[in-house]
Amino acid sequence: MATLENLQAKIARLQAQAEALAAKQSAHVVAKIRDIMEKHGLTVADIAAHTGGKTRGRKVAVKKSPAKKAVAKKVVANKTTKNPAAAPSEEAVSTEAS
Repeated sequence: MATLENLQAKIARLQAQAEALAAKQSAHVVAKIRDIMEKHGLTVADIAAHTGGKTRGRKVAVKKSPAKKAVAKKVVANKTTKNPAAAPSEEAVSTEAS
């Protein structure tokens, strides 16, 4: 059975291999981009002008306007009653109908 130290050493070797592979792939992609830019006579300024100067990364925080105050709901009176407090409750109406 593998020991903890052996597994940690294997993890470290694999992480190093993964980082080396990622760096190699990045270098290949950057070289390809440079070749295409050179072939078409493009500069970084040309690309920035085309994208509108958009940048990558986190967006700048925008200040939010203060929260709106809560407004109390208005009580709408029943058209048949003059005083909404005097209107019979649903429970009272259902017992009277029985």
